[in-house]
Amino acid sequence: MSRDSLEAGRFGLGAGHVLLSAEWLPPGTRVERWEVVGRLGAGGYGTTYSVRRAGRARGRLYALKLSRRPGERWFAREAALLARVRHRAVVRLITHGIWRLGPVEHPYLVMEYVEGESLYEWALARNPTARQVALLLAQVLEALAAAHARGAMHRDFKGDNVQVTLDGKVKLLDWGAGWYAGAPTLTQTARLPPGSPRYYSPQLLRWRASAERRPGALEPYTYSVADEMYAVGVTFYRLLVDQYPALPWLVPIEPLVSQGLGSLKDLNPRVPTLLESIILRLLAFAPEQRPEGTASVAREVRRALAVADAAWEAPLFGWRERTSSGSRTTLEAAEAKGPVMPGQEVALREARARHVEEVHRLREVRELRQRDPAKVAEVEARAFRAARGGGWRSHPLRWAVVPVLLAGLLLAGLASWRLEHVPGVVAPVPGVQQMAPSPGPYQARAPLAGEALPPALFQQEKEDMTLRAPRQAAVNSSPVRAGALGKLKRCTLAAGAVAFTACAGAQIRPDPTRCPEGALEAMRKLSMNETGSASILTDINQPGNNSEELIVRDGPIVSLTVESYGDLPTGTRLYGQLWTGGGRVTGRYTRAELPDRRVIPVCLVYGNLDGGEWLPGSKAGAVRMPRTWAYRVVHAFP
Repeated sequence: MSRDSLEAGRFGLGAGHVLLSAEWLPPGTRVERWEVVGRLGAGGYGTTYSVRRAGRARGRLYALKLSRRPGERWFAREAALLARVRHRAVVRLITHGIWRLGPVEHPYLVMEYVEGESLYEWALARNPTARQVALLLAQVLEALAAAHARGAMHRDFKGDNVQVTLDGKVKLLDWGAGWYAGAPTLTQTARLPPGSPRYYSPQLLRWRASAERRPGALEPYTYSVADEMYAVGVTFYRLLVDQYPALPWLVPIEPLVSQGLGSLKDLNPRVPTLLESIILRLLAFAPEQRPEGTASVAREVRRALAVADAAWEAPLFGWRERTSSGSRTTLEAAEAKGPVMPGQEVALREARARHVEEVHRLREVRELRQRDPAKVAEVEARAFRAARGGGWRSHPLRWAVVPVLLAGLLLAGLASWRLEHVPGVVAPVPGVQQMAPSPGPYQARAPLAGEALPPALFQQEKEDMTLRAPRQAAVNSSPVRAGALGKLKRCTLAAGAVAFTACAGAQIRPDPTRCPEGALEAMRKLSMNETGSASILTDINQPGNNSEELIVRDGPIVSLTVESYGDLPTGTRLYGQLWTGGGRVTGRYTRAELPDRRVIPVCLVYGNLDGGEWLPGSKAGAVRMPRTWAYRVVHAFP
């Protein structure tokens, strides 16, 4: 954009003297010393843009919230509130000011730019586990606790105002309806409570219903921490069961009568009991029955996570197919049961048909919510590029691995020498098979690229992917030799910050095998050449626990491609097995599920042909590896 156009933007005029609107500023428009990059969205009082400091084409992005109406007083109060509340999970205020657009003045706020997805968008694409949801809940409660400790409240809490960043952290946005002790009273605050009605507590809903019947007769509603906790409960109830809670009250005659909420497990049996009890207490009908404060609930969630079992690691929802195009909507709507007034049969039948169609539409939306790997891959690819930049060569831990690897090789040689010199112990003979690999069903008949596995075969393959614990080869059964081996199983070799466990009982990778012809043919059709490689998210169940590392263990693994290779697209799920013995992590992928739901056999290895080294801080059974790594195409598993 030319200098004249930028100057014109200062006075509300764009190129060609087109009058600007605060609701839709074109890129390049100057708002004081900020230059608009793009439009992010609009809220109740303002429009938000991504901006940079003028003259810095490659500078850091910020979020600029511009008042839609001149002289909007909510902006000054939001700026004062954000200046009071400082917390890692609360969006940070950079500056604020007034922008003159023609003859009028528009207040604006400049805040940190948060890249990520709203809480609901994040859940829509991932089908999260209970642990992941609980971790986000704890962060949200801690952020609100920090605000409450400063006498401030959000007053419009909902999933749309929670941003989940690329590394799995939360940021609470849009404090425009917020309040703090000593804040100036604004006219609309006294007339109508702020926030979104879906998230109103029963008491707030009752006040609003009464205020509509008797305008001006009631005192302004005093929003409390109990109301805020109820909104948090509504938000996370929706995440756990995929629907909003029913209104738990009736108002036939004063006072209110609570109907109570049913069990979350009736709607979703995968919700852990501890997490269910926390959510139901947040949604208690009476304010005094809700927790005393958000800080105490956050501590309770953290304690529950500390004792969480395997049930917390499973996805909250199962994968489902889309609604069939040949649904029986018309047939289902044909019958109308019960008494019908004369002449109303057709209207009732049409109403029933519309209702059933709406149910099917909503059901299809919910079913599509169960999976969107391409969306996840797109987000994770951005995080991957931001965290690693130029690849592994620029990884901050790359130099730490070199001395650890050398020390590991030295100590492994020492361990081998000691093994050979233990009296009565026979060292394993090279080439002796330690574990017979379980043949996958694709070895019997491998589908070609583009051909989906039959349902029965698909289920059998899923069961076979959960490999059994390997059987240790019987070296010698004498008591003396068994005792010596038991001693070796408990040995631990330390090198710097890394503890290598050289134990005879660790899982052992199967012997080298050639890839099935079906897998080779499928990869050829996808132009996946041998030794080809692409980046992956190591574990799809740990999408954002740490921006650099995660913990892996022996057993099945599901990875996600974050860049394409050949015709294998971004967003493909790779199903395989990891082994973590001997200070290295090796893995084999035997099945790929493409974003369009096609399932094909493949032969890929995790990392290089020999896998990857443990990162510092690893230990037996809990090995640290980069969150994003790579796969390699092979024609034979090493």
